[in-house]
Amino acid sequence: AVSLHYRPEESVTVSITTDKPGTASVKPATLTLTPENYATPQEVTITGAKVTEETEFEVNLVTGSKDETFDGLRDAWSYRARVE
Repeated sequence: AVSLHYRPEESVTVSITTDKPGTASVKPATLTLTPENYATPQEVTITGAKVTEETEFEVNLVTGSKDETFDGLRDAWSYRARVE
């Protein structure tokens, strides 16, 4: 889930992508955190495709906002998936 620890002055858009779209997808592709809901965790669903071997992928998050404190922030979550 995605949330902010500090209240933004303006809405913050979080763009969510994966570095290997054939291996995993994310929904939603964007979240909007506002001064009213910034601390409420927003769910992100990561769905993996069936793979035939162990594979790694990253989910990348980038923010955009008129609030300079929250504009252009980046984070990445790393995952490893395998078929059993």
